[in-house]
Amino acid sequence: MGSVNPWLAEQMKKTRSPETVSLILEVADVKKMEAVNDQLRLLGISGAASFNMINITVPYRMVQDIAAIPGVKVHYNNPVYIKSPMAILDPFLGQVSLSGIELPYTREQMAARFGPNMATGLATLGPRLLSQLFGIRTPGFDIHNPDVIIVPTGETRKYLELPEDNKMTKTKVCVLDTGVAFPHPLFHPTKGQPYLDATIEQPNWFDGLGHGTWCTTCAFGDSASTRFGLCRGVADPENGTMGHVKVLSSVGFGTSFSVIQGMEKALKWGAKVVSMSLGGPLQGGVDEDPQCQIIKQTYDRVIWVVAAGNDGPNPWTIGSPGASPYAVTVGAWSPVHKGLAIFSSRGPSGEWYKEHRTDWERDYRKYGADLVKPDILAPGGGPVEKGQKTDIIYSGVVGWTDGMYDLTPLDGYEGMRGTSMATPHAAGLISLAVERGLVSTGAQVKAKMARTHKLKNELEGYGFITWPKLN
Repeated sequence: MGSVNPWLAEQMKKTRSPETVSLILEVADVKKMEAVNDQLRLLGISGAASFNMINITVPYRMVQDIAAIPGVKVHYNNPVYIKSPMAILDPFLGQVSLSGIELPYTREQMAARFGPNMATGLATLGPRLLSQLFGIRTPGFDIHNPDVIIVPTGETRKYLELPEDNKMTKTKVCVLDTGVAFPHPLFHPTKGQPYLDATIEQPNWFDGLGHGTWCTTCAFGDSASTRFGLCRGVADPENGTMGHVKVLSSVGFGTSFSVIQGMEKALKWGAKVVSMSLGGPLQGGVDEDPQCQIIKQTYDRVIWVVAAGNDGPNPWTIGSPGASPYAVTVGAWSPVHKGLAIFSSRGPSGEWYKEHRTDWERDYRKYGADLVKPDILAPGGGPVEKGQKTDIIYSGVVGWTDGMYDLTPLDGYEGMRGTSMATPHAAGLISLAVERGLVSTGAQVKAKMARTHKLKNELEGYGFITWPKLN
C-alpha cells in the first residue's frame, strides 16, 4: 500500500472510507521538507509543519498519491485525549467513548449533580473562600461527595519524600494539557510571568476544563490552605521558568499533531522537563508511531514524563506516546490503599503489540527493558481492588470540572484520580532532581530507579518514585 503506517494500513482495509482524512506526513530527511511541500502544492494541498512532520487534510482517495511521494511515510492524525465520558466520532476508530476515571461526569451531568447543592454551594461561598485564602475554618460547610476519600497534594507529596526546599530558579518546566488558569492561589507572584501558549483553540490558552490547571498546580504550584488540608506543588519554579501549552480542547480532546506542535513549542522555549497527562492509540510499533518518533528525536534534550493510561487492569493497554522507550511513563499508585491503582494501564506495551507479537519480539530485542511499561509509579488515587472506597487527590482547578467531587463550584480546587494525576507528581520530582544536578535525561531517571527495583515488570515498572531513589 505504499509508505503507510502499518496501523493506518490495517484500518484502511477494514473500515469504510471517509470522505476526508487528516494525515501526518513524516519526512525522512528534514532538509527535504520544502521539496515535499512543493510536491503537495502541485497536488493542491497545503499543511502545517512541526519538526519533520506535516499535517494535511485530504480526500480519502488521495492517500495513495500522498504515500507515493519519495521519502514520506503517511500516518493518521489520530485523536489524543484525557479520560472523559464524552465521545467523538472518528472515521477509523468509530465512536471514541472513554472511561470516566478522571472526569466521571459530563457537563450536563455536572449541572444535574449541582442542582440540589447549588443553593448551599453559593450560600457558603464566602466561608469557603475565607478557608481557601486565609485558612479561616467555618464549621458546617464541609459538603462533598461522601463516596470518595479526598487527599490533598500537601499529603501525597510526603510519599515522595521530598526535601522541604523545593524552589527551582533555572530549570524550565512545561505542562502540555487543556490549558491553565493564571493567576490562581497556587501560583504566587514569585513565579514570574509563565510561558503560556496554545496549539488548539488559538489564541486561547485558558483552561475551560480544569484538568490542565490541576496537573500544573500539582507539579509546579506553590502552597495554599484548603478545607481539605494543604495543597502544595511538588516543585516550585520561579523567575518565569514555568510553562504551559494548551494542546487539548476544553472538553479534553486534541490530535497527535496538536500534541506534536506543543512538544515543539516546549522544546523551543527551552523546557528540560515536560509533563504530558494524555494519550491515544499506539500507531504501529514505537518506531512507527509519530509521537513516539518525536520523543526519540529529542530525548537527549528533554525528559518527557508521560501518563501510562487508565485502561487497567487489562494488559497491553499503554497508550501513545507513553509506549515510547525514551519516555518516562508513569502509572498510578493509591495513597490510601497503598498499591497500584486498579485503573492504571498495564504493559508490557500498547494494543498494537498484543496483536502483532512478531513486532514486539523485534522491538524488544532492540530496546530491552526500556520497551516494557510503565517505568515508575506516583500518587494517582485509587482504589487498588474492586469494592474499596475511591480515593482522589485534591489540587487546583478552574473550569467546568470545579465542583465535580467537592460539590462546591467556583472555589478553584477539586479532586481527580488517574495516571494523569500521577504524571505531574513524577514530573515535579524529576524537575527538582534536574535542578539539583542529580539527573539530566530520562535514561538516568530509570537507571537510578533500577538500583532499588532491578526486576522491572509490566505492572509497576521500577516501582514507586521517591526523592532518595534519585540521589
